[in-house]
Formats: sequence, structure tokens, C-alpha cells
Amino acid sequence: MASAYPLEEHCLISKGLYSIVNDIVGSKCKVKIKQQTYELIDTIWSCDTSLPLTNICSGSMAEGFDFESSDFDFMQIDRNIVVLHGISSHVFDTSDIPTVLCMETDNIAPGFALLRFIRHDYRKLEYPNCLVVRGNSVYFSSKIARESHLASRNRRIHGPCSTGVFINGQENDAAYTLKSQIWPTRAESFIYRSLRYGWPSLDVLTDICKDGCLFVPIHSKQQTDNELIDLEWRISFSLAEKKLIHSMNHCQFLCYGLMKIFLNEVLKKIPETGELLCSYFMKTAVFCEISENPYNWTPSNFMEKTWNVFRRIMNWVFVEYCPNYFIPEHNMFFGKIYGIHQRNLMLRLRTLYDEGYLCFLRCSSLYGKLSVVINQPFLVNFLPTNEDDNSRIGELQRVASIALCSALGLPSKDDPFETLWTTACLIPTSDVMAATIRLRVNYIFQSIALALHSDSCNRRLTANKISYQSINTCQSILCRTKTTLYSNEVYSAVCLYRNGNYKKTLETIRCIKEKLQRQSYMYMWNLDRDVILGCRQQGMTYDMIIKTYVINFYKYRPETSIEELYMESHACVETSGGDLTIPPLVFLHFLLFLSLSRLYGTDVAHDVLCELQALVNYEYGHHIFFPFKAISWEILGICQQICGDYHGAYQSYVNALNDKCNGFKEATIARICSLFSY
Repeated sequence: MASAYPLEEHCLISKGLYSIVNDIVGSKCKVKIKQQTYELIDTIWSCDTSLPLTNICSGSMAEGFDFESSDFDFMQIDRNIVVLHGISSHVFDTSDIPTVLCMETDNIAPGFALLRFIRHDYRKLEYPNCLVVRGNSVYFSSKIARESHLASRNRRIHGPCSTGVFINGQENDAAYTLKSQIWPTRAESFIYRSLRYGWPSLDVLTDICKDGCLFVPIHSKQQTDNELIDLEWRISFSLAEKKLIHSMNHCQFLCYGLMKIFLNEVLKKIPETGELLCSYFMKTAVFCEISENPYNWTPSNFMEKTWNVFRRIMNWVFVEYCPNYFIPEHNMFFGKIYGIHQRNLMLRLRTLYDEGYLCFLRCSSLYGKLSVVINQPFLVNFLPTNEDDNSRIGELQRVASIALCSALGLPSKDDPFETLWTTACLIPTSDVMAATIRLRVNYIFQSIALALHSDSCNRRLTANKISYQSINTCQSILCRTKTTLYSNEVYSAVCLYRNGNYKKTLETIRCIKEKLQRQSYMYMWNLDRDVILGCRQQGMTYDMIIKTYVINFYKYRPETSIEELYMESHACVETSGGDLTIPPLVFLHFLLFLSLSRLYGTDVAHDVLCELQALVNYEYGHHIFFPFKAISWEILGICQQICGDYHGAYQSYVNALNDKCNGFKEATIARICSLFSY
């Protein structure tokens, strides 16, 4: 890229671009905390060993980005299957794994494989209909696995993934995945390149190879044999890619961020060719640039390094060949960028290239500040920076990270004690992880207490025995396992309500509401940085801050939910496999309304209904976080229906149904249908 500016001004513009991208993507401290958060989520998820599938975060949010377009995806790895290949079939002990597969790559396109059964336990296969006989061997069908995974949830297909689970109001992809602990032979060139160029470091390279690779159910575009198309699996290096991104220095990470911005705001908006390039190609180009030139990445040459990545993309489009970073023989442009599409895209890229770094002005998020920097480079020294605020941002992000990770989905009902033991045995590597483990253990204890109460109720014992066996046990556990502000009191109120002790439920809820009026508190999604910094200066630990000041959502499953929300909690499990999550203030009003209705009738509970109606109708963002507006409308509709206001209930149910974050639509539709029976 020829520069029309002297070297000094060129360096200043490069520093200015670095500073602007840093403000958009986030400071080094902020990015690292995000990355560590998702690493911690993976660790917490892996502790629930009773589940057949374990989740691993992927997507740009797990990489450390927080754009509006950032996605939170995850790979669902089958614990009961292990994939071997080559000599590993004789080296590794797989006696404790029910199903063992062998990878076959002969006469298969690079980056893909067939998975042949060595042995299998039909009873423990997640999708037993995936066995396909070919010749004298039995293979695992990728097509049937993908379709079965799609059918198991209310989702739609998206490549090898199923889409339709809502996280924070956004759709995400979930891919059924198999894992091999062995690094594939076809990707050995990656190891040699890494050792030759010195990136990644030997420690990171060792961790990557230990993690092995994944297999996702999608076939190669090069495959022409109709029989093999349904059997091919793509070798995925998502785990390795995440480790590589987390090992980048901040300048390298911002280069990747800038290329994602340029892709979303410029390249994807080009008519006819906008959908040809994707972020994975950008990631691969950044990997290749860092691998070949791993040193001397600084703000002064940030623009030059980014331009090298852009030129690399152009060269790949010109030759119609984009090599997979781990298996270079795999051309990721095959069947996508060729012929007229290639020529049109090349013309558009050449136009951008001729503009030089001025083409970055096409990015709407960069234009304002970058135009000033280009016209007056010496103003770079006066650009505001967020580096001085790192300690304040860091404390806020750490508390948010702990609150998020510790409150992940409830442990499996099959063996919560195994999950408890695995979690308690984790060795913390930081203060954040230690605080997360302590809170997570308390969450599991609370889940166990609610499950014990449900089991006692389901046995249909006498009221006295229920009171003795469940209430006393639950209260004993809950009073010792505080997770967030008043969480144990709320769950105690739920147990009391389920047991029919409505007066005691009323006393508990009114006591909580009075305390909330007297004490300052904050929601997990709206943390107060000044309060957190003040607490830290007083020497409070992160988990103590959360227990004292933070209010979190309340989560329920069908077996622990109250009767009035059984339909919604069951629909959540059927749709997304997740828990029913309710804003705290909405749930308190709901429980208060139900208890008053049970004791004194709906007329006495009318004032509480009016408060709930005002809360749901006019509150948005503070007390009710936007992804959970749907359940708030649903609860309001249930209360209105109980009171006989069927028209109001209908409007509330319709609002819930139209909410894009509604993960229990089947229940909402059933509620609407029930109105027409009156």
C-alpha cells in the first residue's frame, strides 16, 4: 500500500486507527476478561458429567468480541462417543467409552472423514437411527445425525448447525459434535509450521494438540458419490481456533476485529458479491499473517499489518483458492468463489485496494474519528483513550463474569451430587474462578433442595410428613446457601407455596419487599460500577459483593416449578433444553398475587395485579431485562385470566407470543386457546 504521507504521519494515522478500533472492540483488559469468562463457562458446563452432551462455547462472543452482530454459538459434544484414527486405536484405553468410532480419510476430500463404528452401545447412542451399513462396515450418518439433532428441538437447519435457541434476545447455532482426543494426521503440517515460525508458543501448541479435533455433520462440496455424501463429517478445529485467538496480543486481536468490521460494514454490502466472503475467511487470513510474521505487531504498523491481511484475501480470490489454516489442501473457496462470482468480487476488491487505507472510511463506525485523523494526523496524541479506566472497567467486568458463570443452567436432575463433587474439586486459577466456584456450589445446593422438595410432594405423603421431610430439609439447605441477594428467601417462599402454606409465603415475600425498599441493590444486567469499586476498596470479595448487592434471575424446570408455570417451564425444555428464567420483581409480584388469591380471593389480590400490570407495561430495561419481557407478559396474562379479565389476558398473551425472545410459544398458544373455552 503506497502512502501519500511522510513516514511519521503514516505512523500517526496507524496509531489513530488502532486507537479507534480499540475503542470499538474494547481495551486489552476488557477483551481478556470476556475471553476468560467464556473459558470459565466451558469449565462449568463440563462439570455436569451426567448429561450425554456437554456444551463448548464458540462464535465471536467466545472469541472476545461484543459487536451487535456477534453470535454466541456452542458445540454439543457427545460424551458417550470417542473418535480414534490410525495407531491411536491401539494406544488409547477406551474401555469406559460406550461407543468408539474410527476415522477414515482415504479417497475423501481434505478436511473431511467417514466415521466407522468399532463398537457401540445401542442403548447409550444419542441418535441410534444414525447407523448405516455400507459393505461389511457400519458408519455414522452425518445427514441423519444433523436431522435428528434438528428434530430434537424446535429449530431450523443452518449448515451443520441447528438454529433457534434464544440467548439474550439473539438466535444462536448449536452443532451436534463428536470429539477425538488425537490431533489428526492430515493437520500435522500445522504443527511443523508453528514450530518453524514460533507462533503459537510451544505451550499453546501443546494445549491445542492435547485437545484434538471435533467432527461436525456436514459433507464436502467436492463429494460426488451420493452414498458418501450422507456419511461425510467435516473435521472442525473450533477448539484450536479459540486458543489461537486467545493467545493473540492485543494489536493482532484488533487487526482481526478491524477485518470483521470491514467485512460487515463494507464487503457484505457490495451488491451481488456481498455474501461470498465470511468472517471465517478473515480469521484464516489473520492466522496466516500472524503465523508468517508473528513479531513486531505495534500500533505504529497496525495499518500495514491489516492491509497485508486484505491483500492476502485478494490474492486468494484471484487464484480461487483459500487454504484451511490447519489443512492447507482443503480449499474453502471450492464451489463458492469461481467463474463470474470470482470475477465480480475481484473487481470490487480491486476498487477498494486502489483507494488504499482510505477505503476504511467506508466503515460507518470508523468514519467520524478516522476522517479527522487522516486530515490532521497530529491530533492522534489528543484522542481520548479508555486505558486509564481499565481498573474500573475490570472490576465491573469481573463481577459480571462471576454472576453470569455461577448462574448458568441448573445441574442435571439425574445426578446433581456428581456435578456438585466435580465442581467443588475444581482447582481455581484466579480470584474470579474461586468466587465463581463458591457461588456455583451454592447454586447446586439450592437446586438439590428444590428437587428434594419436589420428590417429597410427588410421593403424595400426608401434609405432616411433607412438612417434616421437605420443608425442614429445604429450609435447612437454603438458609446456608446464599447465592445472590435474597435468593434463598425467594426459593424458600416457593417451597412454602408448593406445600400450600400460603400465609407463610405471604410473610416471606412481604419481608423481602420491605428489605428491598430499605437496601440499595442492583441487577446482574445493570451493575453499578461505583458500588462495586467501593466494596472492593473495603476488602469485600467478589462473591460477597454479589451475595450482598446483586439480584439475579430465578430459574425453574418443570420438576421444580410452581403449578401455574408448569406449561411454560416444560415448553422451555422442549424448545431449547433450557430453564425457565424469570425477572425477580415480576416473580415476587406473581407469587404474592397467587398467595393472596388462594387465601382471600382475587378481589383482595387486585392491587397486586395493578402493580404487576404497571411494571410489565411501563418498565423496560431496568427491572425487566429485554430478553425476558416475554415471560413477564405471560405471567401478567396468567394473573389476568385468574381474575376473569379474559380480554386483558388475551392481549398479554399476544404480546408474549409476538416477542422474538419467547422460548415457550407452545405454552402461550395453549393459554390463548384456553381463553376460548370460557
